[in-house]
Amino acid sequence: MSIRLFDGESRFMSFANATADYIGTGALYVPVFESQIMDKTRKRGTLLQRVKAKAATGHPTRYFEKLAHDTKEKFIDPRAIDHALDTQVQRVERSALIRAEVDGITFGKFDREVTQQQGLFGDLQAQDLSEVVSDMLDAQDRAVWTGGAKDLMDSTSHEYCSILTQIKKTGTIAKDARLTEAIRNGVAMLMYNKKYKVTPTAIYMNPLDKAKLESQEINAKDKVKTYDVEVLPGIKVTGIMTVAGVLPIVTDIYCPVGKIAIVDENLLERQYVASAVPRMYQLGTEKDLAQRYIAVLFDTFIVRGGNYGHLMLTIDGETEATVPVGTDVITVNKTDESPSTNAAGA
Repeated sequence: MSIRLFDGESRFMSFANATADYIGTGALYVPVFESQIMDKTRKRGTLLQRVKAKAATGHPTRYFEKLAHDTKEKFIDPRAIDHALDTQVQRVERSALIRAEVDGITFGKFDREVTQQQGLFGDLQAQDLSEVVSDMLDAQDRAVWTGGAKDLMDSTSHEYCSILTQIKKTGTIAKDARLTEAIRNGVAMLMYNKKYKVTPTAIYMNPLDKAKLESQEINAKDKVKTYDVEVLPGIKVTGIMTVAGVLPIVTDIYCPVGKIAIVDENLLERQYVASAVPRMYQLGTEKDLAQRYIAVLFDTFIVRGGNYGHLMLTIDGETEATVPVGTDVITVNKTDESPSTNAAGA
């Protein structure tokens, strides 16, 4: 019988704690699982697959962000070229703590030998270890939106500082307003910036809000034209035309209901220590002869340009409590009426 260390749930820990507990003497790296781990990383949520990953500079990791500045060019007399122009570009140094995510599993000695004798242990072991990695990647995808850190240097929380916290530019969509119109206006507002060049690349929203958007368009007389956009190799989503061109609308189950994120993915990044993907270690057997595996990942999620490069829209009055989540009876009315959802047992 295999036992999950954290009851099937991956956990974020401080960098120091994870290092001391799981990379100490006696841990043995098991590279045979690397190919399976890589396979899993290609099956995860869309956002972190589209965001670039780069090596951190340390703990905390440090990076530079360009500041807004007044334009420095000017038109002058071609026979009196001025060499005294101020050409300095200002940048500010920022820092972020590295977060540690861990998960693990224990295979008991007796059950391991029973399944080995039956010729089943290899398959069961692979399935269980694969589940560990899947849970870690799922926890990552969730923490991007729900991480509890108040800022990138918050040491009281071991989780990510969420994209909702890092994006400071916000807007509100009136209740029952047309979502495609609000998104288009939001993209235009982002791009109308004379101090920064802002180029949104994608729109992220909860599947329930996407369904609402599609329902609005079905019933609209002037339907917005949609396009197929490939966001990952072999994965296409719906895109709409904006002033920034055709932007894909990507659904993410961890994006809160009532939130729509318009982002420039070139300004999002994940910085890691040692490896961009989870690493699996086998620990030495202890007095109970159990076989233990620990998976670790050291990284952090950074939103550059949080004050100007992205926009977080909130649909007024819409939250998890206001939508019929978890209902199992869907009723579609006549074609000239809006679809509705009835709660089970109603």
